[in-house]
Amino acid sequence: MSNIAIMFMGKRLIVKNFGPIKEVDIDLKKINVFIGPQGSGKSTIAKIISFCSWLDKRRSDDGVYIGAYKRLTSYHKLHDYFKDDTLIYYQGDNIIYAYGWPEGKTIPAEDFKVGNSYHVDEKELILFNIHPSVNPKVIYIPAERNFVSAVPNLQDYVEGDDSLHGFILDWYRAKNKYSISDPLGLLNLGVKFYSSGPASDYILHEGGKSLRLNASASGYQSVVPLLAVVDWLSNGIYKEAKPFSAAEEKMITELLGNLSDATDSQEMQNLKQRLKGIVEGKVYTHTQFVVEEPCQNLFPEAQRDLIYYLISSLDHGKNHRLVMTTHSPYVLASLNNLIYAHKVGQVNKEAVESIIPSYSWIDFNDINVFFVTDGGVESILDEDLKLIKAEEIDGISTVLNEEFDKLLELEG
Repeated sequence: MSNIAIMFMGKRLIVKNFGPIKEVDIDLKKINVFIGPQGSGKSTIAKIISFCSWLDKRRSDDGVYIGAYKRLTSYHKLHDYFKDDTLIYYQGDNIIYAYGWPEGKTIPAEDFKVGNSYHVDEKELILFNIHPSVNPKVIYIPAERNFVSAVPNLQDYVEGDDSLHGFILDWYRAKNKYSISDPLGLLNLGVKFYSSGPASDYILHEGGKSLRLNASASGYQSVVPLLAVVDWLSNGIYKEAKPFSAAEEKMITELLGNLSDATDSQEMQNLKQRLKGIVEGKVYTHTQFVVEEPCQNLFPEAQRDLIYYLISSLDHGKNHRLVMTTHSPYVLASLNNLIYAHKVGQVNKEAVESIIPSYSWIDFNDINVFFVTDGGVESILDEDLKLIKAEEIDGISTVLNEEFDKLLELEG
């Protein structure tokens, strides 16, 4: 892959022939939403973005780049997704990553000043921006998150380094921030959450009655871990010392072990430089949230409230970013309200504020909404109206109404 020229273009993700994905080529924005049938590839795309965002925070001297694709297969359980002709291209803020890029084909890039550091092996090419600009905290919030609510003492027997394990660690760090005297409010559900120990998580009802989280409604078990982690990683973590992730703790342990065994002065210097890179990288610039099915087990009104909350959490002066997968048309309808609020709010801010607070508004230019099907994606944004296409929101209602009309005709 050494015979590759560089042509400058925009921030971008290209995926070809990877799992259910045949071909995807998208420009990434602050908010990226993927909707579609089960098994269509929504989560696959989200996992690739999560992996590439993780790579984007790495430094050229912390030694994780050679064979980086193995991290994608292990952390996100995608072992069987790679094919002989798989291609992944990502241009982020700090790196350009290419897996399986054709020999001799120009690499697209824009506003990217390539530094002297790069790694090349048989399948991968990584170019580093000479002026790295961001260091995101990357969190993948899986659909299986209610597992952490249902199983007490989970921290006692969880091992490994994958997306669920990473989420569990952040969940335990986050939930300890909420006590009975300072609980976490759960949207407009009329209940709050607090924790009094590793296996002592509670839902606090109006009137002061507490119920263990693992004995509460499935909607609470799903939404509590999501809200606690988002609240902490969008705001709280930036007010305290930054904890190391599971991957960083593993790298530090390995580096310290190698350092104690090193005999060559140059080897010791290289190891110290890599360790320094990890430690210096603890100043996060923002959080990259990747959320699977945020609204599972929630009533439509609560789905709306959750989407409004998630979007408002991208504020806090940190320019947080969000990738989200969903099956729910209520999510699209909620997003549409926030896009429209921003549009109307430009001419009548005070009146719109009384309906939807401005901290939840979405600038149309900051969002992608894609329908994932047949191995590809299609934007469902109406560029003329500056909204999500209404037919995509109401599609299933139309189908159901047509069936009902047919039954009505038979009865008549």
